[in-house]
Amino acid sequence: MATLSSRRAVLAQLAACGLLAGCADDRPRSPVLPPTTPPSQTTDPVETPSPTRTPPPAPPPPPSPEELAERVWGQLSAEERLGELFVVGVPAEDPGRAAGLLDDPPVGGVFLSGRSGASVADVRTLVDGWQSRRGPSPLWIATDHEGGQVQLLRGSGFDRLPSALEQGRSSTADLRDRAAVWARQLATAGVNLDFAPVADLVDPAHAADNAPIGRYDRQYGGSAEAVQASAGAVVEGLAAAGVTATLKHFPGLGRVRENTDYADRVVDRETGPDSAQVRTFARLAASPAAPFVMVSTAVYAQIDPDAPAAFSQAVVTDLLRTRLGVEAVVITDDLGRARAVRSVPVGQRATRALAAGVSLVLTAEPSTLAPMVAAVRRRRDRDPAFARACDDAARRSLQAKARRGLLGPTA
Repeated sequence: MATLSSRRAVLAQLAACGLLAGCADDRPRSPVLPPTTPPSQTTDPVETPSPTRTPPPAPPPPPSPEELAERVWGQLSAEERLGELFVVGVPAEDPGRAAGLLDDPPVGGVFLSGRSGASVADVRTLVDGWQSRRGPSPLWIATDHEGGQVQLLRGSGFDRLPSALEQGRSSTADLRDRAAVWARQLATAGVNLDFAPVADLVDPAHAADNAPIGRYDRQYGGSAEAVQASAGAVVEGLAAAGVTATLKHFPGLGRVRENTDYADRVVDRETGPDSAQVRTFARLAASPAAPFVMVSTAVYAQIDPDAPAAFSQAVVTDLLRTRLGVEAVVITDDLGRARAVRSVPVGQRATRALAAGVSLVLTAEPSTLAPMVAAVRRRRDRDPAFARACDDAARRSLQAKARRGLLGPTA
């Protein structure tokens, strides 16, 4: 019994000590941390700065017409620059004759002459073939598309145009819209230059006696105001479709009797520097549409009695360029077949015109091109002033091509 009692006492002491130890233990303890919880959804995340992005460089602005023309000029050889000075006629009814004319040297333009019943699509196929052989400077593709008896392209897709006199009876707005329709037909065919409108002033009382213009109703009316309004509407309508107009025949054929195409010497004894014909051309040439000006082969006794206008510095440079301030491309009337210049050697027709200040030499006779080019080449090579005049003329034509969009997009 005693032994059992002793054991129980010992156990009781041990238990009591264990309880006391649990209450009085003063050893250092690790702090109890609260459980880890995810951050509150309302806590703002830490933002990582994104890398700075450099915007792509802006594309360069398109060049001006002058800049683009100069760029193309730098790509042309001396012979190609020489060729830019010429527009050569190709019979519209026999376009195969152009095969040997476009490459030696490559001319600046082609004039579809004669009469043609080819459709718009057929003309376009022909023109595309010519243009595909070109370098950086496409061809001027020109035709006479006045109306009435002067309309060279008459095939399917080309409207038959009324005479200029009839056109002049329309309102300005209506004529502008109709001209734009006709121009779209030309543009679809690949034509980009129209030798129209006529800006000559014809005396209504003597229209039948005026062989080149009045006899064929090629005038738009009997007054300067009527001609300016109607011809201006045609210029704007053509430009709206991408076709460049040509004002003809400076200083005017409205006061002559004979036709320069068929008469040896045609003289205008009335038209002077301040005449209404001259002022009408100047106002029309100032159009934003930038029409060409075609200079006639008649002699103007009150301006320069010694030379046809196309060979006259007094007409082209002194009057048209300097006094009237016209910056347009100046193209000659035909120097190939016209009787009015037949007494002048073929080569001199080109050199005299360029020396007078024209930009483009037009010849409707393909056989005259080679001697004209040869004569200009010879004079260019020995005459620095003439060479500069030729370069200026070719650059002016290239600038006109750039403005018309033939060289590519511009500002």
